Amino acid sequence: MAKNQKFTFKIQQPKGKGKEQGPVQLILQGDLSIETAADVKKQLQENLKKHKSFSIKVSSVDTLDLTFIQLLQRFVWDAQLQNKPVDVSFSLPNDIKLLIENAGFETFLKQEININLIKT
Repeated sequence: MAKNQKFTFKIQQPKGKGKEQGPVQLILQGDLSIETAADVKKQLQENLKKHKSFSIKVSSVDTLDLTFIQLLQRFVWDAQLQNKPVDVSFSLPNDIKLLIENAGFETFLKQEININLIKT
């Protein structure tokens, strides 16, 4: 794999009235693999501390491996522990979809993974 591949991490804040209550959109693109895992993890952890709800969009993926799926799953679990809603959607090439399916992560391939939390 080329060393110059990078991932893109974009943050879009909600706009308009009630923006504090709307989810922040995190957009992940590019190289989502073990080579960028430390940077992806850092960005996810920083945003988990800052925001109350999330809409994560994974698109325009050049490479993706199971390290990224594990990081994303950990983020969802950590958000759930903090009662922070997460919505995840994927737009992936077929070869990457097959990798994830064959590894047993097919639930991540659904158009949207909604973590609806009930406060107890």
